[in-house]
Amino acid sequence: PNLMQLLQAASNPLSMNPQDYLNQAAIENVYAEIRQRLESIMHTRDASGMNAAPPIVIHSYSYLMPRNFGHHILMWNIRGPWVLPQFLQFGIINPVLQQAICSVLTDRFYAMLCEMAAVPGANLHVVDVRATIPPVEAAIRDLKSVLWDDELHPSSDGYAIITEQGFVPTLQKLCIV
Repeated sequence: PNLMQLLQAASNPLSMNPQDYLNQAAIENVYAEIRQRLESIMHTRDASGMNAAPPIVIHSYSYLMPRNFGHHILMWNIRGPWVLPQFLQFGIINPVLQQAICSVLTDRFYAMLCEMAAVPGANLHVVDVRATIPPVEAAIRDLKSVLWDDELHPSSDGYAIITEQGFVPTLQKLCIV
């Protein structure tokens, strides 16, 4: 979703409460759509004669720091940044507040996934990767990071940590690895 849809002007523009900047109705609508799409995937799996038993393993997002860093190939910026420009367009310039808003959205997404996984018979397993790799610190957010390729995507080193700390234990519990 476009982050701009999820933001709103705070009644107090000096507020550091991330909830003051979030359009709750828009968030509910976006998350309901995401939930509906995931339920459609689960229904397709369940209705399949051949593939009704496999578990669905899905992950949360890692906590991130909005940064002026898009996806690069060699020396060219291919796409992005995605998050930071939307905050700046909305006048939310404090990096700590930007990160707090992203964390609230990340936590709500994770909570939605957990609610879906808790439904009896869902056979949906959520890998919590929110805190597996630390977000880039605000003071160095415009510099290259070892664990992040850009503002949304971990680097190979970051993905290795997510795999080791998140996916491998979950897949072991499911006797898949």
